[in-house]
Amino acid sequence: MNTLKARSLRLVGALALGAASLIASCGGGGGSGASSVPDLAITSGNALEVSSAVIQAIGLSLDLGEASGGPVTLQSTTAPAAAGFLLRRALTLPPRLRMQALSVQPLAAVGPVELPCDYLGTMTISGNVANPDILMVGDRITSVFDGCDDNLGFVLDGKLALVVSSLEGDPLTDVFLLGLDLTLTSLRVTEDNQVYSADGAFTLTLDSIDFPVMVLRLAGSLLALSEGGEIYTLTGFDHRLKIDGGVVPQAILAEVVGTFVSDVLAGKVDYVTTVPVRATGDNDPESGEFLITGDLNSTARVIIIDSNSVRLDIDENGDGVVDDFVDTTWQELNGQPTP
Repeated sequence: MNTLKARSLRLVGALALGAASLIASCGGGGGSGASSVPDLAITSGNALEVSSAVIQAIGLSLDLGEASGGPVTLQSTTAPAAAGFLLRRALTLPPRLRMQALSVQPLAAVGPVELPCDYLGTMTISGNVANPDILMVGDRITSVFDGCDDNLGFVLDGKLALVVSSLEGDPLTDVFLLGLDLTLTSLRVTEDNQVYSADGAFTLTLDSIDFPVMVLRLAGSLLALSEGGEIYTLTGFDHRLKIDGGVVPQAILAEVVGTFVSDVLAGKVDYVTTVPVRATGDNDPESGEFLITGDLNSTARVIIIDSNSVRLDIDENGDGVVDDFVDTTWQELNGQPTP
């Protein structure tokens, strides 16, 4: 399970474009038929593996931003304005520059127009926009990447389609609220000789109305993630990240809920944060709890004691009594080498 590249609590602002990042085809938008997958019984023997897989899949969903505009980490991104930069990448344009350069007229269809990436490859833009100078609710933009390399350490292939579903303020400033309905089709990022992939449809909301606090929310019915031949599917998920850039280091609060399906584990489990996960800067989480529930209400409760220690309380028969426990670390759960 440790093949997944999961950098937990990575700035979800990257998700605005991140959707075009660590993703590619995992079998198409039809999904893996999560409803037909059996519930997975959680036992002392598999609790660590199951918990690790869930944590890594959540982390990967929050890590989709690296291809959106270069490496973006919690410590390097100090204001929602950074999301404006990411947003420009997500839309495969600066709206005020490229759309004007293409001589797009108001209420007109865009393209398809092929544009060169900064280093190698191309991106093809098409869609409908109400005004080439600004984003507006209802704007539709589709970007198809073909070996697109902006010399940022990764190469993009595949398709990202988005619809602006809500908008308040200007997303190229610090204070705004933006909702994007995103659809990923055979989208793939190749980085360091590894290929990350995903398919799905979800809504990404970026809210910095209370700047310097940013709230980023990723919610949808299906997101299939793949890496190293392993496929993980998140269904009915709602991941929320709150970042307070007004303090140094930044204060991060994460809350998640959803269902996790694994082809490797051959089953599904539900997950939820019963205590919000807290972290500062680029450090590992320092507190919080996840509850992972499987067949017959068997559970693994992931208790973050501090940034170094995590305990798994395991209830194999769903009677509410802890049958066993495992001491571990966030690094181990997250598939990272222990220092």
